Amino acid sequence: MICGVITTRDVLRHSAVIVREFGAGAYLRCFVALLARRRTTFLDCVCRIEGAQVSGVASDRN
Repeated sequence: MICGVITTRDVLRHSAVIVREFGAGAYLRCFVALLARRRTTFLDCVCRIEGAQVSGVASDRN
């Protein structure tokens, strides 16, 4: 079943791929999320955008 959240098993099993393809920063964000027991998606760990809203992207168009 696909539930969208990362698991400890996924992060540890695919650590080399995560570091090679997305960088050490993405791996560390995943690992910190696991240690903090925070439910998060892999996409959130990889594409961390500072100041982004959860419900949508803020737009400055009027």
